[in-house]
Amino acid sequence: CISMGMIFDGQINNEHNAYKNINQDISWLGSSKFYNAEDNETWVLQFSPQASLKMFDLSDKLLEARCNDVVKNIIKGKYIIMHCGIFKWKFALCKRSNLEKKFLSISENAFAIGGWNISPRVESAYISGNELGKYLTEVQL
Repeated sequence: CISMGMIFDGQINNEHNAYKNINQDISWLGSSKFYNAEDNETWVLQFSPQASLKMFDLSDKLLEARCNDVVKNIIKGKYIIMHCGIFKWKFALCKRSNLEKKFLSISENAFAIGGWNISPRVESAYISGNELGKYLTEVQL
């Protein structure tokens, strides 16, 4: 799994704050402005699993260049990309699924969370962490 996070400066003039199935390499592109209206505009671009596997060993600079071309064709306005960062997960599509317990207890005080324990989606990573938070407040460690 490869994603690129970007911080923008300037004016974005888009009708939508998320785009899906952009092309065979890009699964989605979304803004966080809805959630943090006071901060700089930030967007995340997600490569497809097939493209991620194919391009996993490419340099961050090369991946950024591929992303920038796509972004400039979708996000309209007068802006610059102030910063971007590439994020890679080598085991993002694990086959494991444990829906009864959405986190893993490693020891009495150590736990593992993440989408890998539920499904290969960013929402699953959030759910996993949220469930651990509920558990910890219930047992009051």
